[in-house]
Amino acid sequence: MKRVVILGSGAAAVPVIDGFQNSDRYEVVGCIADDTDPSRLVLGVPIIGTMDRIESLRDEGLAAVIGVGGWTNNRARRRLFERALAAGVELVSDVHPSAVVSPSARLGVGCLVAEGVVIQGGVVLGSDVLVSPLTSIGHQSTIGDHCFLSTGVSIGGNVRIGPDVMVAMGAVIVSRVTVGAGALIAAGAVVVDDVPARTVVRRLPRNH
Repeated sequence: MKRVVILGSGAAAVPVIDGFQNSDRYEVVGCIADDTDPSRLVLGVPIIGTMDRIESLRDEGLAAVIGVGGWTNNRARRRLFERALAAGVELVSDVHPSAVVSPSARLGVGCLVAEGVVIQGGVVLGSDVLVSPLTSIGHQSTIGDHCFLSTGVSIGGNVRIGPDVMVAMGAVIVSRVTVGAGALIAAGAVVVDDVPARTVVRRLPRNH
């Protein structure tokens, strides 16, 4: 059984830990994080060091997974991913047992697929993509590197999402839409047109 460390200890680490605790392939050793309360537990998992430990993980025989999200951008995910790769750390992928992933879907390095996720045929996930619980991704869609898809997101078929995109809780992206790199789709937003790179798409007001 491979021994894994979670890089991060915040809210995004919770579904990551849950997925790995339900796996018979991995043992979660602990989290490493520059935490204000290093004595606390995250789903029963201890914090065993700061981020300065990343460079020693390979020599300790430990693999890693990114457990950091981002509301305004995904730069922290990308930085940790690149730092771990540069240190020669193995970055693992995992799919929660309750997720439904088509055999024709392809997942990159360090991808995490949480509980209740549905990934249809022909979907391609880049490296370091976090797909949160109850999200669905339609057929032939492509999700770029370092994307964070929050809980309950619905993505149609033939969607193209560039790298470093954050899609917040409950957002909907209809079929055949392209979302540019670094865009932010706010919670509850409905995307029906292409989104330029580094654009923020907000939810319409309730009285719209």
